[in-house]
Amino acid sequence: LTVHPMEGFDSTADGSPSELTLRRAKRFADGGAGLIWLEATSVTEDGRTNTGQMWIHEGNADEFAKMAEMMHERSGGVPLILQLTHSGRFSKPDNTPRPVISYHNPLMNEKFNIDPDYPVVTDEYLDALPEKFGRAAELAKKAGFDGVDVKCCHKYLFSELLSAYSREGRYGGSFENRTRVFVDSMKAAAVHCSDDFILASRFGPYECLPYPWGFAADHEDYLKIDWDEPDRLYNIMYDCGVRLVDMTLGSPYINPHVNRPYDGGGYEPPEEQMTGVARLMGAAAHMKESVPGIVMIGTGYSYLRQFAANAAAGAVSSGMTDAAGFGRMAFAFPDF
Repeated sequence: LTVHPMEGFDSTADGSPSELTLRRAKRFADGGAGLIWLEATSVTEDGRTNTGQMWIHEGNADEFAKMAEMMHERSGGVPLILQLTHSGRFSKPDNTPRPVISYHNPLMNEKFNIDPDYPVVTDEYLDALPEKFGRAAELAKKAGFDGVDVKCCHKYLFSELLSAYSREGRYGGSFENRTRVFVDSMKAAAVHCSDDFILASRFGPYECLPYPWGFAADHEDYLKIDWDEPDRLYNIMYDCGVRLVDMTLGSPYINPHVNRPYDGGGYEPPEEQMTGVARLMGAAAHMKESVPGIVMIGTGYSYLRQFAANAAAGAVSSGMTDAAGFGRMAFAFPDF
C-alpha cells in the first residue's frame, strides 16, 4: 500500500515545508504505508499553482532535507519519492492566474476563461526546463529522498504538451515533438539516479477527452483508449531510466470522475462509477504487461470503500499491478 502525491498547499512563501506540511508528512510516515509519494513540488517559481505549493531550490533544500530525515526516521526507512512539476496552465505563482499554456485547447480555455489570443509558451522557455528538472532532482537527492517523479499527468504542462497536435515548432505536431520536453527532462533527472535514488513518474497515459484535445483518445470514440502512443512513450520512459510509475487517468480539473470515481462531487458522473474503477485497474494492468520492468502503482480503489483492500490485494496477487496507491483514503485516514 502506498500514499499518492496530493497537495496540501500549505508551504511557506519560499516553497519550503511549513509546520502544517510537516504535520501531514509525520502522519503519513507514522501510518505504515510501504512507500510515500510526496506532493507536487515546483521546479520554478512561475510554475507554482499558488503561493502555498512547495518549490525546491538552492535556498531551501536544507528544509526539504529535514522533512526527509524526519519521515525516514519515523517510518523506519520507507522510500520517499518527491514529485517535481510545472503547473502549466494552472500556474498561479502569486495566487493570480498566470497560465503557461502549450496550445489553445477550447475545452480547457472555456473552462478556465483563457482568451484565444493569450500567448502560448515559447520554444525557448521549454528549452530551459530540462535543466531545471535536472537541478531539482540533484537537490532532492542531496536532501535524502529516495527518488524523484518527473510528473506528466492531469493536463499540467508536460501532460498538456502530449496533445499539442496543433502546436508549431519543436514541441508540437509529431509524437517526437510533443514528448520532447518530458523526455529531455527525464534524461536530465536520470543523470543523478543511482542504485539508491530512482527515477519515477506520475504518468497519465489517457485523458478521456476528444481528439485532438486529449492524448491517446480513439479518434472515433474518445471513451476508448488508443494505446499506440502511450505504449511508445512508456517504453521510452523505461529507456530513460524510469523504474517506478504511479499511474492515473483523466484530469481532476475537467473530468474528475475519471481519475477519482465518486458519488458526490461537482457534477453528476456521466458513467456508472464501476466503469471508472474498471478503466483505472485495466489501464494499470495494460501498462504492467506493456513494460514489465517498471514497477507499477495502481489507483482507483477508494470508491470501493470497505472492499478497496480486497480489490487491491487481488490486483497485486494476479500481477495486474505491483502496489496499490491511495489518495483520498490516506488524506482522510493516514493510518489506513
